[in-house]
Amino acid sequence: MGHSSMSFEMACRILGAADDGWSARLSRLLGVAALASGGVGAAAPAAAVGAAWGWIDQKNELVGHIDAAVRKVRDRGIGRTGRERHELIAAAHTALVTGSFFTALSEQIGSGYQRLHFSEAEKRAMVTPEAAGRHSTVVAQLLDVPVPVPWVGRGFEANLHAAIMPFFESLAGRCLAFFQGLAAWERLRYELGAVFGDQDLRRRIVESALRTYRSGYRHLAASMPEFGMWALLDEFEVASAARQRSLALLETLLAATFERGQPPPARDRQIMAQRNRRLLTEPLAQVTEFDRLSGVRIPDVETGYVNPRFRWAVTDRDARTWDEEWWDQQSSGHQLDRFLAAYFTSARAAEQPLVILGHPGAGKSLLTKITAARLPAELYATVRVPLRRVKNPAAPIYQQIQDFLDDDTHFGVRWRELSDASRDLTRVVLLDGLDELMQATGTTESGFLHEVQRFQEKEAGLGSPVAVVVTSRTVVANIANIPAGSLVIKLEDFDKAQVDEWVEMWNQVNHEPIAGGSVKPLAAEAVWAMGDLARQPLLLLMLATFGATEDPPSGATGGVTQGQLYQWLLNGYVTREVAKSLHGTGPAPESDGEVSERAERELWQLGIAAFAMFNRGQQSVSGEDLNRDLEPMLPPQVTYSGHRKHLARPLDAAMRTIARFFFIHTADVDSDHVTGSSYEFLHATFGEYLIAYHTLNQLGGLADARRHVPLGQEWTDDQLFALLSHQQLAVGGAILPFVRELFGALPQERRGTVVTQLKALVQASQERAGVGRLPGYNPSGRSLLSRVASYTGNLLLLLVELSDWPVALADLAPAGADHLTWWRSTVRLLRSGLDDTGWAMLLSTLDISTAPEPVVYRRRTPIEAVLLQAYEARLACQPEHELQALLGITALHGRRVPYWDEPIGDAAMRVVSSLVHRDERPDDEHLLLTVADRSPELDALLAEYLVRHGARLPYPSVRTVLSAPLSSGSVDVAVRIAPVAAQHPELLREFQQLINLYSRGLPDARAFAEVFAAMRVGLTVWPGATGDIFKDALRHMVRQARDLGEASFDAVREMVALPEEVLRPAIPPVVAILADEYAPRGPVSRQDAPAASGRHRPDPATSPGE
Repeated sequence: MGHSSMSFEMACRILGAADDGWSARLSRLLGVAALASGGVGAAAPAAAVGAAWGWIDQKNELVGHIDAAVRKVRDRGIGRTGRERHELIAAAHTALVTGSFFTALSEQIGSGYQRLHFSEAEKRAMVTPEAAGRHSTVVAQLLDVPVPVPWVGRGFEANLHAAIMPFFESLAGRCLAFFQGLAAWERLRYELGAVFGDQDLRRRIVESALRTYRSGYRHLAASMPEFGMWALLDEFEVASAARQRSLALLETLLAATFERGQPPPARDRQIMAQRNRRLLTEPLAQVTEFDRLSGVRIPDVETGYVNPRFRWAVTDRDARTWDEEWWDQQSSGHQLDRFLAAYFTSARAAEQPLVILGHPGAGKSLLTKITAARLPAELYATVRVPLRRVKNPAAPIYQQIQDFLDDDTHFGVRWRELSDASRDLTRVVLLDGLDELMQATGTTESGFLHEVQRFQEKEAGLGSPVAVVVTSRTVVANIANIPAGSLVIKLEDFDKAQVDEWVEMWNQVNHEPIAGGSVKPLAAEAVWAMGDLARQPLLLLMLATFGATEDPPSGATGGVTQGQLYQWLLNGYVTREVAKSLHGTGPAPESDGEVSERAERELWQLGIAAFAMFNRGQQSVSGEDLNRDLEPMLPPQVTYSGHRKHLARPLDAAMRTIARFFFIHTADVDSDHVTGSSYEFLHATFGEYLIAYHTLNQLGGLADARRHVPLGQEWTDDQLFALLSHQQLAVGGAILPFVRELFGALPQERRGTVVTQLKALVQASQERAGVGRLPGYNPSGRSLLSRVASYTGNLLLLLVELSDWPVALADLAPAGADHLTWWRSTVRLLRSGLDDTGWAMLLSTLDISTAPEPVVYRRRTPIEAVLLQAYEARLACQPEHELQALLGITALHGRRVPYWDEPIGDAAMRVVSSLVHRDERPDDEHLLLTVADRSPELDALLAEYLVRHGARLPYPSVRTVLSAPLSSGSVDVAVRIAPVAAQHPELLREFQQLINLYSRGLPDARAFAEVFAAMRVGLTVWPGATGDIFKDALRHMVRQARDLGEASFDAVREMVALPEEVLRPAIPPVVAILADEYAPRGPVSRQDAPAASGRHRPDPATSPGE
């Protein structure tokens, strides 16, 4: 039990830690022994019952004793931080809850008790062992049950209804049960008026306790701000408040929880505090020399960050954190600073990670910077770790933190030493970019968040609780496997007011160059007219920076797509930079062919840089690696502009590729040479756009080349293979949407040509004998098999993404090949050649249907990590394996797949869910009775369903379920439903083949024992003509029964007297017990065995079983 909830026993240990006399008095008032010693003992019966009378005495010394301790906690909390403060807060809250209850108990019952004037002798007469026992149940509830503290995931009101009220109701019930057992209770009820029943009295006690609790909570909030923050969670979203930029209120709220004037922090803490604080002064982005000359000023983080709107949820097993529709149904907020303040002041923060999701450019990384800077160093020791900079992603979490600290502080800070120096504080680790870690490792990292949780548990065990925040793109949340109970925040796009605020900020920062005419003002209405794109912080920055000197685009209908915007920003920026190098800073004529050609060449070089990062599974690339990739991809005759002749030595290809563009960032650049440096785009979506742009260009170029290749010359896709044979395009969340959008802008005839080209490439993709004419390009270092698999997968993804209709396998399989055989072979190739992340993303994007003909198409709904095996079988057209996997998921995880859309699978999962987890829903029975499609697996499951539920089903329903498998002669089903036949004798009469199977077709001795037992039970419990049908079955079986063991039928004979509604449900378990007792001693032949004497071979003149 952590400090997010606390029992009264634990609270008493904390409250009485410095006062043994307080604990002794509390023990006496509760009627228990040894509370102070850490183990609760039982008091003598007289002391226990006597203490209980004090609970309802209007003087109520117990309430006063608890209230005094709570007041002391308020004083002790001053100056306390970290774990100690969390303990005091939880103890004070639990004591408040307990005191509120006993106050209510005294208020509602105490007046009547006072009027009775019980003498001490009368009280002693009420002391019985039974009364003492009931007292112990009250005390056990009081001392042992943890009382949850409100937190950001469940504010004051929500916690009151979900936890506090049920606690009061349970405790009131136990207390009243204690008093009702005393002889004086009727007199006490009379004194109370006797106009209401015990249930009404219980309700009054609970209502009174809740009123007292609310009042006490307000008093606690006055001296301990955390209580106020949690209470405001239910109100602040509708309250009006002045906007505060860059989470400034977070710092203000948290600073109110500690005393100023504390001693300066230790050295390690000082270093981290200074580094974190400096994050506020970093610019939102770098600008090019052209923009700098124009006078564009980029706001710093503190000035430019606008608090976003957000949605939040506490996850459970049904959470769909990747699904926008699911998020639309979750709680929303607009004061993230208050929300985070309430979160970081809760002990719950150190128990599970906080996961922050958002789309590319939503501001996740910026939020971690702001948070690191705003958390007061007097209360928090904060480390921000960009996961893309982790040296060894497979290392334990603590090692990843240490590796980053070594690099960031030049070995100046050690994690363990920082933790030890911060034991009186709350440690916070901000892990930024789980999606980037996935790309770097090539795995789904589905266990990463659980590793984080284990890291938190271990740190707490070392006495150093740590809160961890993890950010990630929303699109990969389906494979991130977020632990149940975790708080998840999704950053929302800006609304109109936030866009206006951001534009006002930009114009204010740039007011001087705007006034001087070198920079254009940003118009809020023009920006908002661009639709959803203007609501993303990163794109707003891009619009503002490029729009400072260029006019933004406008769509045909007034709207602008994301692809159009990126094309304007990136293509336009490159064109402007090239024109500047050729013509100075003035605009180039539109007809300038040299500018267009050079700009396309620059875009190609930037595209190679984008592929260099993506194909290595990284967000950055070193200068050495980029040079290595550029060499085979650039023609020898490429020349570069000479505007950098002032440098001391010639620039290498990597520097020439990235030097001029603001949207690529260089780290640790040497002014002369950058081979040892690394580069990354300002945001990953820039690289993803370039990959989409050049992929589509390559496909179009291949289609043109194929039509015009001279006779006798070889047509080759070597360059496309080189680029697309390393990572699945679906891993880059925005690549395929960009491709689809750019593709949609092409003329219809051109679109048809590209799709035809893709089909031809898929057909030939597995016939490749080598890497082709670009052997020097292999940024991933993968084998040929892996590269062919990756290339084939990407071609398929592109094909289903760009096709208007599902694509028939007949159009993809090589001539003469069986379509399904070829497809299954292709799926095996993909599975063996792709890494975990690529395979998971391909499964999330590609789907197949086999009716009426096999077709592949684009999946519209992401899949969860737990379903990967099932969808692997689905993609391979192996329905039996798919069903088995889904049933295993249902059995192990107790869930039904919400988007399963085939009757057999749905019915099978309903049966398994009912059998394993007793999860039965109103429409289950109707579906199981009406499902038309059947399979052997479903028949077997339905047989199990009937064994469990056949007693309550009418015979027509049983017949409906069994008619198909019994008509087909299924021996397994016939054996399994033998107990059902014993419940419904009509089965044997209607399905004569059952008796034939039971007589000659049983597969083994165990099956024979089960059927024999069922027939014996049926004959015994159904009298007269109803039971005659069992005689017929047994007459054929009895000659084979010589090898069965002994079984007692005394209990079975007694069942005859039971009512039918009790008798039927008892038959299956009785049959199972008898089958075990029969325990065959050897194999039973399928053929009739010679007659032999024995207990189970009755004399022919006697009916079996009589």
